[in-house]
Amino acid sequence: MKKFVFNLELVLTLRKKEEEKVAQELAAAQVRYRRILDEITGTENQIGYYYGSLKTMYLTSIDINAINNTKAYIEKLKNYKIELEEKAKKAHLEVEAVNKRLLEAIKNRKIIEKHKENELEKYKLEAAKAENIFIDEISSNMKMPHL
Repeated sequence: MKKFVFNLELVLTLRKKEEEKVAQELAAAQVRYRRILDEITGTENQIGYYYGSLKTMYLTSIDINAINNTKAYIEKLKNYKIELEEKAKKAHLEVEAVNKRLLEAIKNRKIIEKHKENELEKYKLEAAKAENIFIDEISSNMKMPHL
């Protein structure tokens, strides 16, 4: 009996590669998003540090320029944090979009795999049927006397 051959094997391979590609894109998007969140945390830590420095300056220093410079730097950090939060929102949307694409790629691959499983089951049933017919022929030939 001939070997099982799935006609859409190339399509299945293509779907698997597409899924892998999208999974890599998702990982990269998640890394970008995580880096932005880490940068936001670092910026928040800097803001806290400079607020502490500013508080110390108010208590110990009379240098108005240092106080004004620190205030300006804190404002700059706050604005930078706002920019980072906007970037984080965009990066999060990108992660969600790539995740949707990954789910679609998985669905497409599973459709082809399910079709392959169904074809394999049909092949097995046909092979078993052919084998039974062959066995029946052999047994009927053995029962009949040879002329």
